[in-house]
Amino acid sequence: MVLSDKDIKIAVHQGRIKVTPFDETLVDSCGLGIKIGNQFRIFKKIAHDWLDPFEDQEIHTELIEKKGEGFLLQPGEFVLASSKEYLSMPNDLAARLIPRNSLSRLGVILVGNGGMVEPGFHGNLTFTIGNISKIPVMLKENMHFCKLIFEALSCAADIPYHQKKGSKYHLQQGPVASRLHLEKM
Repeated sequence: MVLSDKDIKIAVHQGRIKVTPFDETLVDSCGLGIKIGNQFRIFKKIAHDWLDPFEDQEIHTELIEKKGEGFLLQPGEFVLASSKEYLSMPNDLAARLIPRNSLSRLGVILVGNGGMVEPGFHGNLTFTIGNISKIPVMLKENMHFCKLIFEALSCAADIPYHQKKGSKYHLQQGPVASRLHLEKM
């Protein structure tokens, strides 16, 4: 079951869903708008012709902060950014991150399907952003960037994300690079 605007407001005001800062004007009929923060993680040029997904990606990226000036996303560019909001999910709700249609019409996309926020997750959300247009697009801090659709689970998760052994992104702050290297093969 997808939570309605009324359910979302109640869950936030009761503290079941924690969103800091919370902007009630971004609650719509079936979701919560999420703002983009001011930190972006860009990929550096690397010495080899390929990227090993099982290496620590922090060495291949650079964190930049754009306070009040915006980030100019170039055509064909891929960056990581984070939500302005810090989110704490209860153990009986999940959320789907979906792109804003208005930004997609400009060529700014959430790469992949946006993402799933698991029950028990705590942290900033990391966005995987691409520009498939032929012109640069300015991303500005605090702009309404995407939307969360909250869904009720049939019961609380036995092992929510914050209790899951090896949860790679628990308590993440800012845009976090892939931590695939922490998985055992």
